[in-house]
Parts: sequence; structure tokens; C-alpha cells
Amino acid sequence: MENYRRLVIAGNIGWTVLLVFLAVVSAHTRHGDGVVSQRAPLGCTYLKNVLQCYNRSADLFIPLGVTRIDLENVLGGSLDVKNIHHLRWVHSKIYDLNKAIVNPQSLRTLDLSFNDITRLQDSQFQNYTNLNHLNLSNNVINDLPRDVFINNQNIRQLCLAHNSLKAIPFQVFAPMEHLYELNLSHNFLVTFLDHFFKFNKYIEVLLLNNNNITKITSNALADLTELKRLDLSFNSLNIVSKGLFDSPYEPPVLKPSQ
Repeated sequence: MENYRRLVIAGNIGWTVLLVFLAVVSAHTRHGDGVVSQRAPLGCTYLKNVLQCYNRSADLFIPLGVTRIDLENVLGGSLDVKNIHHLRWVHSKIYDLNKAIVNPQSLRTLDLSFNDITRLQDSQFQNYTNLNHLNLSNNVINDLPRDVFINNQNIRQLCLAHNSLKAIPFQVFAPMEHLYELNLSHNFLVTFLDHFFKFNKYIEVLLLNNNNITKITSNALADLTELKRLDLSFNSLNIVSKGLFDSPYEPPVLKPSQ
């Protein structure tokens, strides 16, 4: 009888251990290659497939099923975004993309505006094979390497506004053959050469306002046959080259320079 009682007690303990184990397993699952919590991490809210986090570190677990992440003032560390489609990570002092973002192959939209990114590298986005929209505005980028956008033919919308670009390599946007909106406003660009956008004929919106542009050669925009909106306001254009607007697009937005 004593042996039976010991067996029952041991059995109860065994069931208790099993239940605790199952509770731990049910509270954690795998996202990518790492174990993550199903509950929202501290400083975050989790609703359906969206995870929003504010004022915390970047070392966080991502609940299963999340496809969209919105981070603000989330500092330090790196983020594994395997299986994430949309990432907005702003006001977070990011300066090194390679360290900040891991496994970006599934990303479709990426917003890294209002950070501290200064430099980009050749082939910087070569692993972002599904990226459609890229927003790098309001950083301190002062240079675009010649091959920075290699393997980014799917990007359709690119924003580099409010940076420190003074010059950009000839036809640097060539890999983005489906690009339809390009925003280069609020930089320090001076000029564009003939056929600069030769491989970007599908651009419909081109924003060049608030730069230091003094001259655009007569064939700089000749290949933009689908252009619907061109903004050259607030530049230093004194002379418009003959034939600049001969291509069949709507009249550009021109405002007095300040």
C-alpha cells in the first residue's frame, strides 16, 4: 500500500511536470530559426499579424504569424525578419544596415526613415530580393556606391529625400527597371547628365525639388516616356535646356526658387 501511494504521488508529480512543460511549449514557438514568444514582448502590442514596439531594445521575440513589424525608438541589437513582409523601423539611431537587419529575403516594404544611416555599400540590398518599396529618407546618406542597387529589379518606389547627397553615379538606378516613383528631394544635387534614367523608362513620379540643381542637360529626361509628375521647384535653374520637355509627359511642377 505504501508503495502504491508513492507511485500515485510520483504520478501526480509527473503529470505536473508534463503540464508545465506543455505550457512552456505552448507559450513559445519558432519563428525563422529562433524560439519566440506568442505573447507580445514588453513595450509591444500584438494584434493579428502586426507587432508594434516602442521605446525598448531591438532584442525581441517575434510571435508566430507576424508579417508586419512597426518599431519606433527601438535601439541596439539586430532583428531577424525571416518571414516578415513589411518592416517600419524609424527614429531608432540605426547606422549599419548589415548589423540591424538579418534574413531580409521576404521583405516587401522597408521604411528606415529618421535614422542615422550615413553610408551604403555596393550590393547593399542584394539579399532583399522581394523588396518593392524602400524608404531611406531623413537619414544622413552622403554617397551612393555605383552598384548599391544590384539585384533590386523589383523595387518600384524609392525615397532618398532629406539626405546629404551631392552627386550620384551615372545610371545608378538602372537595376530598378520597374521603378515608378523616385524621390530625391531635399538633397544637394547639382545636375543630371544625358540619359541618366535610360533604364528607368517606367518612372511616373520624379521629385527633384529642394536641391541645388543649376542645369539639366537636354536629354537627361529623354527616356522617361511614362513620366506624369516632375517637380523641379526650389532649385537654382537659370536656363532650361532646349528640348528638355519634348518627351510625351505632362508639364512639370515648376515653382519660383528661393
